[in-house]
Amino acid sequence: MTFSFSTTIPAANNDPSDDQPIMLTNNGSIAGLIAVNHIGFNTTGGGQHKFVEFNGNNAPSPPAGNASVLFTAAGTAKPASPQPFWQNADATFHLPIKAWALVTEAGGIDNNQSSNVASINRPSTGRYDITLTTGATNSASFGVNITTSPNSGGFVTLGSYTLTGTNTFSVFISQPENTSNNRNAPFTFIVYQI
Repeated sequence: MTFSFSTTIPAANNDPSDDQPIMLTNNGSIAGLIAVNHIGFNTTGGGQHKFVEFNGNNAPSPPAGNASVLFTAAGTAKPASPQPFWQNADATFHLPIKAWALVTEAGGIDNNQSSNVASINRPSTGRYDITLTTGATNSASFGVNITTSPNSGGFVTLGSYTLTGTNTFSVFISQPENTSNNRNAPFTFIVYQI
C-alpha cells in the first residue's frame, strides 16, 4: 500500500488554487493512511486501533527511561517467521505463548478458554492426546506447563507430558478419576516456543 504526499504544498509563493489538486491528494492520503489498521474519519470510534500490523522485522534501538516498544524480529526456532517482542530500557522480552486451554472435569476443552488447540482425545485413563492448530509450533521442540486442580471428589492430581510431534503432545494425569463420580481431573496447559 502506497500513499502519495507532497511536503512542499502549500508553497508560500503559490496561489492556493494552483496547489489545490496536490492538497486534495495530500488530504486523501492522510485519510487513507489513518484508516489503515484504525477506524477512520467520520465513524464512531474514529482513530482507535482495529489491530496492529507489522511490516517485516524491525528491531528498534533500545528505548530510554519509561518508554517501551512492541516489535517483531526473526524467530529463534524458525528465523523466517517473525515473532513478537516487547522491549523497555531494562531488557527485551519474548512473547512465546503458542497455545493454551482449560480441560474441563468432563474431559473436554472449554472452547471459551482455549487458543490454537485443534483437538483433545482421551485414549486411556489419565492420558490426553492433544493436537494444536497447524502452525502453532514449528517443530517437536516446545515446552508445556500443566496446572491441575482437584476434581469434584477432592482428588488433587499431578500432570506430566510427552512431546509426540510438531503440534502434538500427550498429557498424563496421575490419580485422574474419582471412582464415585467417574469425573476427570480438570487441568490447564500452556504451550510455549521461541
